[in-house]
This record gives sequence, structure tokens and C-alpha cells, in this order.
Amino acid sequence: MAGINGIGAGGGIRIPGELPDANRMQGLNDPLRSQTLGEAGRLPGADTTDSNTSAGFAQTLGNLVSDVNQLQHRSDDTFRAFLRGQAELHDVALASHEASIAMRLTAEIRNKLLDAYREVMRTPM
Repeated sequence: MAGINGIGAGGGIRIPGELPDANRMQGLNDPLRSQTLGEAGRLPGADTTDSNTSAGFAQTLGNLVSDVNQLQHRSDDTFRAFLRGQAELHDVALASHEASIAMRLTAEIRNKLLDAYREVMRTPM
């Protein structure tokens, strides 16, 4: 079977000891890339300390839940405005769909985090 879109026939696989292509290496010294990523290839504002990382993670999750809550309230408010004749039906449908998608995303993130936690707990020490 022939390779599809560069898959197969060793496309993209580096053989140990093979030197990388010089054309691919030119992008590493790109001045725009160095301005964007800053020193050591990190994004600006990225901190590597453990306490800030855990606080940042907790803050990110808190922001996610807060945003989902705001979308739910906006959906409810739009529906009430529709009942009063102050909003269009398509606005209600859009707000409801946005809130539904955000809630499903939050549930999936929770499920993935629980799966990861369970996997870590099963790891023998």
C-alpha cells in the first residue's frame, strides 16, 4: 500500500545519526520566534515554579467554572428576556447552545482529570 499524505516509506522518520535538514533548522533562529517565545523558548509570563504552577492550575479551573456559570446565567437571562418579548428566539437558542457546549466541555475536563488521578493512584511506588 502506498503512503498517504507523507505517511509511509519512512517519510518524516529520522534515522539515528542522520543530520537534520538545514532548511528545517533555519526556522529555529527566526527573530520573530525569539521575540514571541522569549528566552529559552518559553512563552512570556510562563513561570516554572511548582507553587505558581499549582496555583495557576487551580486558578484556571476556577476561571473555567466561573465562565460556565456566567454562560448559564446569560442563557437564563436571555430566555427570560424572550418571554418578556425583549429578545429574539435565535438569541435564546444561541445562548442555550453556548451554555450547553460549555457545560459538556467542563464535564469532559472533569472526567479526564478524574481518569488521570485514578491512573496516578494505580501506579505502584
